[in-house]
Amino acid sequence: VVVPEKLARAQFKSVNGAVKGEGNFRQLDLQTVHGKIAFRGEFGDASFTPLNGAIEVSQEALLSGDLEAETVNGAIDIEMNRKSAFDLSGRTVNGAIDNDFNVRVEKHLVGQSMDGQVNGGGKKVKVETVNGSIEISKI
Repeated sequence: VVVPEKLARAQFKSVNGAVKGEGNFRQLDLQTVHGKIAFRGEFGDASFTPLNGAIEVSQEALLSGDLEAETVNGAIDIEMNRKSAFDLSGRTVNGAIDNDFNVRVEKHLVGQSMDGQVNGGGKKVKVETVNGSIEISKI
């Protein structure tokens, strides 16, 4: 599916299959039940929610809105501009957390979590998975 860029809102849903996209969107919502979600480009507010699948997101531009990435079974890998300012929170029950932004990762009896500000904070970045690792990298 080809969709014009810079829409006010773009939403894509799938039940059995991956959702892959790229472009520039002000508000982006990608969902699937069984499959990976991958996005490369720019967005304002964004939500990435597969139930059973990994999430891969790459945004080279400065973060201009909130980002939420949640899955039950799958890893989360997000690449963000090193100069973006945001409040980062992340949780996993079965998996490890790693980030290039020096946000402290806490290990619990069950799972790991992280909470902290990056470059003074600002936009909200929330990442959660039950079974999978989380990696937040700098571009």
